Amino acid sequence: MQFAGQLKKMPVKVKSVKGFLVNRALLPYLFEAIEVMVSGEAQDKLDQALIRFGMPMGPIELCDQIGLDVCFDVGQVLGMPDIASQALKTKVDAGQLGRKSGSGFYKWDDKKAVRPRSDYPPAELDEIAADLLAPMIEKCRSAVADGIVDSADHADIGCILGIGFPTYRGGPLGWADYSRV
Repeated sequence: MQFAGQLKKMPVKVKSVKGFLVNRALLPYLFEAIEVMVSGEAQDKLDQALIRFGMPMGPIELCDQIGLDVCFDVGQVLGMPDIASQALKTKVDAGQLGRKSGSGFYKWDDKKAVRPRSDYPPAELDEIAADLLAPMIEKCRSAVADGIVDSADHADIGCILGIGFPTYRGGPLGWADYSRV
């Protein structure tokens, strides 16, 4: 903790458990997005909803950036719903690993996802964002309740710095408490 402080980094003390805090919170959010996409929602709409919310990128594009094989492998360790597991396995088996292979959930042109950009009703996007963030909030709450992190503030700062949760939203728990999610 002191060494991280000397490096001018914000350390967050986390109990040693599978996924620690960031992966424990991030992966269920990504898997929820995959499930919603598989059920018929446009991947661009899901990504637009979270970009509008303030995330650096949407969850489907983030899966492609991480690598669908990596998402699948980590999901095997942390657990993931069957629908997300099957969707990822199908892509991985086809060699569609995301950005590194040139295609995944999106086609890739070098380092940029080739995806349609459409206009969607703001209220619809806000509802999608809240729905997709629900698993992240749940995992952050359980991390605090289970003593994986010392406080909601630590869970929030871990997600702000580790996931890119928008600072002005106050972190997942701060935002959920404020917005009554």
